[in-house]
Amino acid sequence: FYRVVQNHLEEFLKQFKWLLTSRQMFEEWKGQLETGGLTDIQRAARYYYTQRLCYGGRVRNRSFGVSPGRAGKINIVRLEEEMSQVHLRLSGCVIEHLPWQELVSRYDRPDTFFFIDPPYYKAPYYKHNMELDDYKEMAGILGSVKGKFLLTINDLPEIHEVFKAFSLKEVSLKYSVSCRKPTEGKELIFTNY
Repeated sequence: FYRVVQNHLEEFLKQFKWLLTSRQMFEEWKGQLETGGLTDIQRAARYYYTQRLCYGGRVRNRSFGVSPGRAGKINIVRLEEEMSQVHLRLSGCVIEHLPWQELVSRYDRPDTFFFIDPPYYKAPYYKHNMELDDYKEMAGILGSVKGKFLLTINDLPEIHEVFKAFSLKEVSLKYSVSCRKPTEGKELIFTNY
C-alpha cells in the first residue's frame, strides 16, 4: 500500500474518482482482494477502501462498519490531503519489520520506552497468535530491559502468573468491536516502572 502511494499516488487517487461509501462496493472490493487478479494499484486502493470502512479496523473477517447517523470513515474528496497528513505523521518514524525479540534487543537503552501490545492470549483473532510459552519468553526478556515498557493484554489467570513480577493495573472497559452489544471486560496493564 505504502509503495503504491509513494510511487503512484495519482493513479491510486484515480481509483476513487466518483466512488462513494457503499456496502455493495465494500463487499465487491473485499471479494476482489481475496480472489486476486489485481494490479498493485488496484489492490492498494481496495485495501485502503475496505480497511477504512470495515468495522473496528479489523483485517480478518472485515464487515461493513458504517451505521445510520455516522458518515463513512473515508472522505474521497480529501483523500490526497489525508495521504499527505499520514506522510507528515510518519516522516519522523523508523518502521522496522523484525521479530519482537530482536527489536527489543536492538533498541533497548535506558531512555527507550516500549509499548507492547501482543496478541491476546486464547483469542484466535490474529494472523500470528501466541502460546503461553511465548508470553513466558516475553516476560523474561522484558524483565531485563534497560528501558521502560508498558504492556497491555487480556485478563486471564495465566497472564497474571506469567507477568506477576511487574507492576499491574487492572482496567475496566466496554468491548464494542465485533459484538452487537458492548460487553464489560477487563484488561491488564503491566509496567516495569
